[in-house]
Amino acid sequence: MSEMDDIQYLDFTDENGNTETFGLVGVVEYKEDTYLVLELPEEEQDDSEEVQLVFMLVIRDEEGEDCYEPVEDDALCDTLFDIYMQQLEEKLEREEAAMAELEDEDMDEEEEEDGEDGED
Repeated sequence: MSEMDDIQYLDFTDENGNTETFGLVGVVEYKEDTYLVLELPEEEQDDSEEVQLVFMLVIRDEEGEDCYEPVEDDALCDTLFDIYMQQLEEKLEREEAAMAELEDEDMDEEEEEDGEDGED
C-alpha cells in the first residue's frame, strides 16, 4: 500500500495472478459489513467525466487476515453508492461549516484590530 495525493493505493491480485492498483477513496458500513470504496485505475476508466467506483466487501479469514470480495449485486452497489455520496455530502458540509467559522474568527480579529487602531 502506498500513499499519493492523499489517496491510499491498494494492489489487488485476482484469481489469475493479475495485479491491479485501485485508489481507496472511502469506507462504507452497511448491515454490519464493511465495504471499501475504490476508484478504478485511470486506464480502466471510460471516457466519461464521472469517476467509476468499485465496492469490495471486507471479509476476515480464519487467521484474522482481511480478504476482499468484489460486490457484483447491482442493487447493493447502488445502495453503497448512495451511502458513500451521503458521507461525502456530510463531510463537505462539515468542512464548509469549519471554513465559515474560521472566516468569522478572522473577521472578528480584523474588527478588533481596526477598533484598536482607532483608539488614542
